[in-house]
Amino acid sequence: MGYSELLTTIARLDSVQMVAELAKMKQVALKHRDLNLELEADIIEVFVRYKDKNDQLAALNALYDKSLQYDIKQMQMRVLYWIGEMYRTQFDNMPMAMNYFEQMKPLLAKMTSSEYPDHSFTYYKLGELYYLFRDYRQAIPMLRKAIEVHVPVVTFRINLTAQNTIGLIYREQGQLDSSDYYFRAVLEQASQDSVWQWIARANLAKNHHLRGEDNEAATLLKDGIAPLLAYGEARFVAGSCCTLAAIYLGKRDFRQAHHYIKLAHQYIRESGNTIHLRQLYPIESKYYAYMGQPALAAAFIDSAIAVQVDHENRHNALLLLQVEQQHFLSEQRAKNEELALAEVESRNYRNNFLLISLFTIVLLLLLSYTGWLYYQKRKAYHALAQRVQQWVLSRFELSQQFLPPCEEVVESTYENVLPDEMEQNQLLPGEVESILQTLQTKIERERLFADEQLTLEKLAKVTQIPKSHLSKVINQGLHINFKTYINEFRVREAVKLLSDKQFDNRTIDDIAARAGFADRSSFYRVFKKVTGLSPSEFKRNR
Repeated sequence: MGYSELLTTIARLDSVQMVAELAKMKQVALKHRDLNLELEADIIEVFVRYKDKNDQLAALNALYDKSLQYDIKQMQMRVLYWIGEMYRTQFDNMPMAMNYFEQMKPLLAKMTSSEYPDHSFTYYKLGELYYLFRDYRQAIPMLRKAIEVHVPVVTFRINLTAQNTIGLIYREQGQLDSSDYYFRAVLEQASQDSVWQWIARANLAKNHHLRGEDNEAATLLKDGIAPLLAYGEARFVAGSCCTLAAIYLGKRDFRQAHHYIKLAHQYIRESGNTIHLRQLYPIESKYYAYMGQPALAAAFIDSAIAVQVDHENRHNALLLLQVEQQHFLSEQRAKNEELALAEVESRNYRNNFLLISLFTIVLLLLLSYTGWLYYQKRKAYHALAQRVQQWVLSRFELSQQFLPPCEEVVESTYENVLPDEMEQNQLLPGEVESILQTLQTKIERERLFADEQLTLEKLAKVTQIPKSHLSKVINQGLHINFKTYINEFRVREAVKLLSDKQFDNRTIDDIAARAGFADRSSFYRVFKKVTGLSPSEFKRNR
C-alpha cells in the first residue's frame, strides 16, 4: 500500500481509533527497534494531531531533520513529498512545492517502487508541475517514468493520468499524431466501465477538430456527454460543449452553436471550474458577430481578454516566484562556497564578494523600480475601486465625478403638462427631500431596481407616488433623469456583488442579471460610465 493510501485509510477512522492505531504502530516500532516505522507513525501523527497548516509544516520540517540525522532515505522521500504537497495545496506556492519535489529526484533515481510504493505517483506529480509551468522538456520524461513503473491496480489511475497529460502536451505542441497515440493508449488500457474511456474519446475528438475533421469530432463528443455526466464529470462535458459550439459555428449552424454555448455555460457553473471560459468567450464573441450584434461581440472579447490576463498574471507570478527562489538558493550556495575559501583566498573572496554585492544591488534596484512602476499603476486602479466602494456605502450622496453632466438630463416628463397643472403640482423643497428619502428606501428594501423592465409608471404604481411627482422629484431634486436614477442603484448593487468574494465564481452575466441589467452590453456601458472602470477592471482592483 502506498503512503497516500495508508494515510487515507487511517483518515477514515474516528479520533479514538486514530490514536489507538498510532499507539500500536509506535509500540511495534519500539519492540522491534524499527526507526523507520516510528517515523512513519510520526508523519501520520502530524496530520492527526495538528490542525493548523503552519504547525503541520513546522512538525514535518522537524521530522525531515530527524530523517537526515539517521539517514533514512524512505522517510526523507515521504517527508519531502508531504512538505511539497502542503506548499502546493495549502500555501498555493508552486515554486516552493517544486523545490521540494526536485529534492526527491536524486533519491527517486536510487530507489525502487518496492522500497518506495509512491514511486510512480511522485514522478507523475513532478511531471504535472512541470506541465503547469509549461516546461514540457522536463515534464514528458517525468510522466514517462510514472508510466514505466510497475504499480498495483489500486494506483493504476496514475498511469492513465500521466499518459493523458502527455497527450495534452503533444497537442499543445501541435504534434497531433503523437497526441493521438497517448490518448489511444488510455483508451486501450482503461476498463470498459472507466470514465477514462470517455475522457480519452473526448480528447481524440478535439484532435479531430483541430485537423478539420469536424464530423468525426462531433460524433465522438456527442456520444460522450451522457456517460461523462453519469460519472459526475461536468467539467469535461463543458469542454466538449465548447468544441461542439466551435464546430457548428464553423458550419454556420447558428442554432446548434447557440445550443452548445448555453450548455457549456451550464456545465461550467455546475462544475465550478471556469478554465473553459478561456475557450468559450471567443466563441461567443464570434457567434454574436455573426448575429449582427457588435456590442455583445465586443463585450465577450473584453471578457475573454480579462480571463486570459488573469491566467497569464497568475502564471507569470508563479514564474517570478520560481526565479526568486532559484536565485535565493544559488546565492546561499555561492556564499557558502566563498566562506569555505575565505581562509586560503581572502583577496579573491573579497573581490568576488564586492562583485556579487554590486550585481545584487543593481538587480535589486532594477527590480525595485519595476515593482514601483507596477505598484503605482495598481495603486491608482485600486484607489479608484475603493472610491467606488465608498460611494456605494454612502446613503445616496451622488458624487459629482460619477454623475453625468446636467446637460445630459432628459427633458422632464412634465413637458406636456399644462401650466396650471404645473403650478398645482409644484413641490416645496422639504417635500422633494421627503419623497426622495421614501423613494430611495422603497427601492433599496424591495430591490425594485432588479426588475429589468422597471418603468416610471411601474415605480409610481408600486410606491403609490404620482407619476408626475416622481418625475419632478428626480429631475429637480437630483438633476438626473429616471433611467440614470435607477441605473445608479443597479451599479451600486453590481459593485457590492463584485466586492463580495462569495461571488468570485459567478460570471459577469450573472452579476449583471442580479443587479437588474437586461444584457451584458448595457451593463458594461453603464458600469464604465458611472465608475470609470469596466466590471473586470473593478474586480481585479477591488
